[in-house]
Amino acid sequence: MSSPHARGGVLSVAVVTTTLLLSACTAGPGASTGTTGAPAANISLAAPAPPASPPSSCTGTDANVALPSAPHGLFVADSNTPEVTSLVSRAVVAQDVATDPTVCGADIVVPWSSVDRGPNAAARYDWSFVDRAAAPWIAAGKSVNLVVWGTAGATAQQWGQPVTPAYVRAQVDLVRCGDGTPPTPVFWEPGYADNWRAFVAAVIAHFATTPWIASIRFGIGVAGGDAVSAAPSAACREQWRSYGMTAALWTSYSIATVDAEAALGSPKPLFVGVDDSFGTVALPRSVTARAAADRLGVEAHGLNGNAVVAFAKARTCPGDFCALFPALAGKVPLAVGAAPGAGGAASPALAYLALDNRAQVVELGVAAWLVADDANWPGYAAQHAAQAAALARAAAILGRA
Repeated sequence: MSSPHARGGVLSVAVVTTTLLLSACTAGPGASTGTTGAPAANISLAAPAPPASPPSSCTGTDANVALPSAPHGLFVADSNTPEVTSLVSRAVVAQDVATDPTVCGADIVVPWSSVDRGPNAAARYDWSFVDRAAAPWIAAGKSVNLVVWGTAGATAQQWGQPVTPAYVRAQVDLVRCGDGTPPTPVFWEPGYADNWRAFVAAVIAHFATTPWIASIRFGIGVAGGDAVSAAPSAACREQWRSYGMTAALWTSYSIATVDAEAALGSPKPLFVGVDDSFGTVALPRSVTARAAADRLGVEAHGLNGNAVVAFAKARTCPGDFCALFPALAGKVPLAVGAAPGAGGAASPALAYLALDNRAQVVELGVAAWLVADDANWPGYAAQHAAQAAALARAAAILGRA
């Protein structure tokens, strides 16, 4: 699968055909063989019924969720991305969001280059970026999910510098799609894949006993997910094909990456973000099956009100989670994450969609809580009571601080 201009060769990965759990997922409610299909039968999008058991704490065992001892709760999605920090100040977040008892914690995005100074640096890893981003949540007694990015999803998400360290970019080919996205490394070339896996091991080792870390998710592709590119244009796809990209190659690379994470034996729960970036459910079903076999959590992420609309029109939910999650509930922890900045009126419906599909970690945009808690936020006067009630109803199931 190499190309004549690939640098450093191509990481050797066998094309893996995995069937574990696929029969259950295919036969489950809402399963389909393409990009459309019937929704899961247990979905209502109505407010969930009060839990049979008393609400648990964010960090305790929760009898109201499918996997009681696994992570659970409402978290603020991608709380430190430029999209969010340009939307609202850290002071407002610390005052109005971090102190809300329905908030169990927040996602902290960790760009690879913010920590890894390179093999020639006197101190290879500098973790101060993570400490600063986590500070308001630690002060409020909340937990943090780390979402570790090896590459950016868009130019605006680069924190002033490329997400991939310079020493890594110097070792690999870069795909330049334009469309507002930065040059993206060819993931399966050894200069990227080997260094990324070393960094994954360093993150796991550093935070192994950190009490405020709830879970960790490592991106397989761009940002924190499993998409090979954030630019879906035909020209971009052609560039990737020139480096050997096929659906089979990307599936095998994704599965090999999941296996490598699992082999590290992390004491913190690890999640894998799944995507349907090839326009079919084949990729998320294969990657989800391997993640579950490896006992890793699974997350459908980057969702917004469109996911609710897709369900309402009987289309497959992004990442096929409406079919996959009911089949996996009780086997591995399941998470649904909103797009950065997403929130407002769509958040309760998104939370209920996640709960109906047995997700027990629900990551909503910061606006979900600003509508409920910040009197200066647009729409507060008209919506805050209903929004606060919706968050409280979800937190009664998932846990409260």
